[in-house]
Amino acid sequence: MAAAKRSKRDLISDAPYGELGRTASEILTPEGVILPFINASFGERVGALLLDWLIMILAPVAVVIIWLILPLEGVFAGGKHKALSSFVLIVGMFFLFFIRSGYFIFFEMGPRAATPGKRVMKLRVISHDGGRLTPAAIFTRNALREVELYLPVTLIFAWSANHSAGSWLAFFWALALLLLPLFNKQHARLGDFLAGTRVVYMPKAALS
Repeated sequence: MAAAKRSKRDLISDAPYGELGRTASEILTPEGVILPFINASFGERVGALLLDWLIMILAPVAVVIIWLILPLEGVFAGGKHKALSSFVLIVGMFFLFFIRSGYFIFFEMGPRAATPGKRVMKLRVISHDGGRLTPAAIFTRNALREVELYLPVTLIFAWSANHSAGSWLAFFWALALLLLPLFNKQHARLGDFLAGTRVVYMPKAALS
């Protein structure tokens, strides 16, 4: 019983939080109020990212399956209904663009400031100074994901066929930025530091 009581520490106290080894951050708001937050762990952030990637992969697959099921051969056969064909093509390209670039921005701009993956892991994005989470901050933290992950991964695949030294450079580049949250108390990535954001653990409050 004594060990169980020690593992449930007050949120205002500093890390660690029992057996989970969590860390806490105290944020001073512009009004001078100190707010304690539990930092999201590295594993939770990776888990949320993998869940979001799964959704991003399955969404286009579902659209393709629906496209194949619907009887649309007669509509687009023989060059008929060119306007409708162009409209469907534009909508499809916009959908793929949203999945690739706007997925994280769209959901983090919402009132919960969290993607579906973050919501499953009980995470959300906040401003590091306790102020309002601005669209510019959300755009910056997600735009940096291109530099942190997508660009080096693309270079790894592009150069791996030639066994170029650049592929190893891109690999270590991606690995260093991916593991950056392990080396700071807030478990923040590069995009969080530049955007002034943090990802925190927000479980449902249980009344005593």
